[in-house]
Amino acid sequence: MDDRITALLAGLGYTSVEARFHKALRALHPASAAELAQAERLPVAAAGSIMLRLERDGIVRRVAHGPPRWEPLPPEELIEHLKRRPPPTFREFEDVLAALGASAGNGEVTNVSGYEALLAAARALVGRARETLALSIWCRETSELAHDLRAATARGVHVVLFSFCDLPDVGGHSFTYGLPESELEDFWRHRLVLVADRREALFGGAGREATSLAVSTSHPALVEMALSTVSLDITLLGHRLERETGPALAPVLGPRLGSLDELLERKASNR
Repeated sequence: MDDRITALLAGLGYTSVEARFHKALRALHPASAAELAQAERLPVAAAGSIMLRLERDGIVRRVAHGPPRWEPLPPEELIEHLKRRPPPTFREFEDVLAALGASAGNGEVTNVSGYEALLAAARALVGRARETLALSIWCRETSELAHDLRAATARGVHVVLFSFCDLPDVGGHSFTYGLPESELEDFWRHRLVLVADRREALFGGAGREATSLAVSTSHPALVEMALSTVSLDITLLGHRLERETGPALAPVLGPRLGSLDELLERKASNR
């Protein structure tokens, strides 16, 4: 159970240091920042900052009395708490959406408000794609975009989809955990990440409410962030389910994937 919790935290976007501190706390609790710093051989100030972040995230809690000391949530309670959190990449996107509110309409970043506007923007972006499409998507939105995605596949676009829920067949390469959409909706809101030709991206909320907000952008840094989100989700799925992901991801990621493989092979051969 101990290693499974550490792996779960890593898979949900916590850093390796944060996962290590949580593991140390499970062994030492209740523990102070100084005790954890000594166990992990880090400065006390750094340990305190890490524990405050974990406390803010709700995965550890402070002991009520005395100097600051923490204890972990019981495993069952921790898992239930984490299940109600959105994926880390979507939390990052929410921060980006909030930060970019004043930048809408500058030609590189445009706010997209409301569900129908989101679908219209998604259809337009899928229609403009000529080489690749990468998506992180739910079943409902896949069904809405099914005709456009099949048309993209038919004209030779390399389409790769990731989802936590089961998806209808729209062509291309689908990577899904096959979870029931209705059960996921109990603790996650619908989101959409869509990247076309490594040059344009659409990401954000896919809720049916009028206040749902997404961003359409050609800003290279944001396009890179969106593409990294989809590729990371697919890579993690490949590790967890022992599925080969390289051939599907290679066209989406472009030349950099081959360059990374070469560097890794060169490092291995020099050992």
